Amino acid sequence: MKTLKLITALLMITGITFLSAVYYIYADSYSKKSGYEAVYDFFKSKGAENITYDLTDWSIISKDYKDIHMLKSLFQEIEKDLFTKLTDLKGEEQGNTSYLIAEGYKNDSTYVKVVLQSFQIPPGFEEKGQTFIAVNVMGNNFNDFESNKNILKKIIEKYGGKSRITTCFYGQIYSKLDNKGQNSIIEELKKKLKLDYCDISNEDQVFTLRGYSGLFEENILIMDKIYNVEVEITEEEEKNAAIIWVGIPVLTAEF
Repeated sequence: MKTLKLITALLMITGITFLSAVYYIYADSYSKKSGYEAVYDFFKSKGAENITYDLTDWSIISKDYKDIHMLKSLFQEIEKDLFTKLTDLKGEEQGNTSYLIAEGYKNDSTYVKVVLQSFQIPPGFEEKGQTFIAVNVMGNNFNDFESNKNILKKIIEKYGGKSRITTCFYGQIYSKLDNKGQNSIIEELKKKLKLDYCDISNEDQVFTLRGYSGLFEENILIMDKIYNVEVEITEEEEKNAAIIWVGIPVLTAEF
């Protein structure tokens, strides 16, 4: 009888330990949910339409000058890394500068743009030149987000650069952007992105929020303060819609 009670107690303890472990794994997994997923969830929770992500990575990849022929050769290798064929290609070489720009669609939901630029440095300097690369991917299928992000990082690092990806999400919410609507959007952002702090401004009908979230590794120092989330909200009155951009770590213009 004592043996049976001991076995029963051990089974109960084992069961509790197992359930605790399962709960811990689940809770830990949930707490480590991607910050980018949180941004996407925010847009979905507000009923946003036309949700689009924009990934841009750029870097210096060489301290040598590459003429237009060398850039074209480099571009052919990058095309293989992108697993696509970009049809719209243009470039030229003028004086001590050469550049190449190519763009096209990887599939129905993904647009890709590649910029290569190189220039010669005048005699007397240690470096002979510099060559830059920038790759931009825009898509509306979030299932491809992580894979495209990893591809950009690998391309930049493969050719000798330092990856520094900036990410922007865009979406439209069809509702009037009055004070109540703004407050609803901001509170949902704070909740979904777990913002530790944020600065808010509202000028010329453009609402701007800049803050910090532990969900993202990227960050930028502005006026002795660390930020990694930037949000801009504008209104299209004729469509009765709020246009929302969320940038990680900052919003960037197209290169």
